[in-house]
Amino acid sequence: MTMCRILLALFILGTGGRSLSDPLLPETFTRLILENGLSVQIARRPGPGIVNAVLAINLGSKDETLRTSGYVHILEHLLLFGSTRDHHFLKLQEEARLQGIRYNAHTDQDLVIVECQTLPKNLHRCLAFLREKVFALSFSPDELHKEIQVILQEIGTLRDQPDQTGVMTALQALFQGHPYGRPVTGDPVVITRAAATDLQHFYRAYFTPGNCALSLVGDLDPPRAEASARELFADLPTAKSPTRSFSSPLPLTDPVELEKSMDIQHGHLFIGWLAPALYHPDQLPFNLLVQILGRGTNPLLYQALRQNRGLEANVSLYYYALAHGGALVIHLKTEPHLLADAARATRSFLSRLNRVRFSREDYLLRDRYRAPDLIQNARVLYERNYHRMLEKGLTLARDLAINAVSGQLDSRGAGQSLQDRLQSVDTQVLQDLANRYFVNRHPVVLAITPLPDHETR
Repeated sequence: MTMCRILLALFILGTGGRSLSDPLLPETFTRLILENGLSVQIARRPGPGIVNAVLAINLGSKDETLRTSGYVHILEHLLLFGSTRDHHFLKLQEEARLQGIRYNAHTDQDLVIVECQTLPKNLHRCLAFLREKVFALSFSPDELHKEIQVILQEIGTLRDQPDQTGVMTALQALFQGHPYGRPVTGDPVVITRAAATDLQHFYRAYFTPGNCALSLVGDLDPPRAEASARELFADLPTAKSPTRSFSSPLPLTDPVELEKSMDIQHGHLFIGWLAPALYHPDQLPFNLLVQILGRGTNPLLYQALRQNRGLEANVSLYYYALAHGGALVIHLKTEPHLLADAARATRSFLSRLNRVRFSREDYLLRDRYRAPDLIQNARVLYERNYHRMLEKGLTLARDLAINAVSGQLDSRGAGQSLQDRLQSVDTQVLQDLANRYFVNRHPVVLAITPLPDHETR
């Protein structure tokens, strides 16, 4: 059984582009809703002899309050390392090892995701294990205290990591006043004081069948998989989770400029803008724009920085497509004395992005042979990565569960094919995106600099 402690990077950096835009559903695909409200998706994908089971719970840091900030983080740890009402954690760990079950869990602003992988012959036992781990937590005081200490240590470690600190700070500033502005890791004070009874009440409110979706994908027999799902999950009691509604984050009315010093050697610059949400029509073209700006062999933003006073910087882009809003965070790592110039150059370039020629067709005929075709390169890279992801059963199972629990599964794959949608993205579309998300939009700018020499450890 693989149950490694989740790195803080999963909370901060693992959420961008979480769900595929257009899942390709296999021909053998079954969907059913159990009487208690649990959505179950079953897809047969013959391959390496592995079955993937993913349970998505519609619960994230967006659902917390000032009093419960960090409760989802604690639950994620208990899902991984806690006992259940019937078995001690070590007994469950041994059972999973004997059955060849690989088990993991993680969370973000929107969801808790629990994943299992096993051999086809062990699917029933794997689902029994999954049901017990998710729906029968025991909240042992000793285990709760132990995991709280681990979480506090993780949060302390995060403060020494400029990459994660910078992204988290930028996201919190971008989403200020919105539920997404709450830290995914939680409030250390609240976590320290968390009581088992309060956690149980929170857990029982959200860990209900109607607030979850289960997906089974892999080398399985669909009728037998359906029978197992019904046998093991249909008797879970029906319960209604709290009714929630979330608005979109509001644009910033002024730029937000932040500074921070850490015990580091290089400078780190983070610039963030609001971006399209998951399932928004702009999500696919924005993904292409992100690829053009910061990915591939010669990213456009890197070129722009090099041409601007020869700025040298490592460039990373993180696009977070969340259910109720999105964000793009650009991370530049460079020499501390270049941070101000890098910030000015980046903001200036993106403010003029609506005038960039993204396609060869934007050039005169005589110039096209040597002009870069940025859009076509991005289309090819996106489609290749898209199909590569779909070859992985765990990725498809996760995507189906996310779409189902978000109420979006029925609309996925409808209308144009992915290839047609990619071809419909032209220079005008990308320039319009630039106008909506960058031009005359205020960003968050965070500069992290080294401590003065006399203060470094």
